[in-house]
Amino acid sequence: MKEDFFVITRLHKDDLRKLFKDNKKALEVIDELDEGEMQYIADKLANDYLEQLYWDSLKTIFEEFLEGR
Repeated sequence: MKEDFFVITRLHKDDLRKLFKDNKKALEVIDELDEGEMQYIADKLANDYLEQLYWDSLKTIFEEFLEGR
């Protein structure tokens, strides 16, 4: 049996725009980001999430799921 991966999130420039909506300089830089720079930010975000929250969140969410089943 082949098990597939399931996507849990993705990053878009609009995510950054929302966070920095009141920062003109940041908005200018966001508009200029290329694919490589966006991928770099996405990779850093994924690594940070895996190191800090992923396993605890996965356990908590699955335990809540089990209780409701």
